[in-house]
Amino acid sequence: MWQSENMHLDVAIQHLDAFTNRLDNYRENGFHSSLVTAGEIAEKNDIDRQFKEVRRRRKKIHFHYEGEDEAHELNAEEIFKINYFYVFVDNVRANCHPRFEALKHHESIFGFMYNIKRLKEISDSELLNQCSDLQISMTVGESCGYLWT
Repeated sequence: MWQSENMHLDVAIQHLDAFTNRLDNYRENGFHSSLVTAGEIAEKNDIDRQFKEVRRRRKKIHFHYEGEDEAHELNAEEIFKINYFYVFVDNVRANCHPRFEALKHHESIFGFMYNIKRLKEISDSELLNQCSDLQISMTVGESCGYLWT
């Protein structure tokens, strides 16, 4: 049973990179499919699935040189996409990023020790180089200790 539970950080990092890329793609191209899915769920649960239009507020003009803003008026769906969909996906991405980077950093230092088969097969000089890199990363001045940066 233990062999099936070996830690493969390099594979996990590849999966996390794929997840990040898929999330970026979903942000750019997934809004329509999420609307379709949400519509199906709303229909099953007998929920009104129309976006409510919000009346645009107009600023009162006090002086002749104050012109009306010629901003592009957004419909309710576009407002939802900007204020909720993008915010949600960006928050997921922002919260995952530091964790993924910490795992990549950990793998860059300790990763060679997790694959016992590869550890047996690498040359003595390569093993010495990786152990030296590990010692350097664990050394701070005259003392040893791992820095979580």
